[in-house]
Amino acid sequence: MQATQEAIDVLNSLLRGELAATETYQQAMEKYGNEPDADVLRQMHADHRETGNTLRIHVRQHGGE
Repeated sequence: MQATQEAIDVLNSLLRGELAATETYQQAMEKYGNEPDADVLRQMHADHRETGNTLRIHVRQHGGE
């Protein structure tokens, strides 16, 4: 049981990092959204969002929230 809680804690920590990255890229896109290289920001934002969604699934699979 303790190992499961530790796994959930690690997953949630990683998820918080992904959520922070997603927010940061969102802010950058708002500021530089019309720049020629903004596609890179959009792709990185999408990558972090997808990773966050995957981590949410893993948290739930381990019985966490």
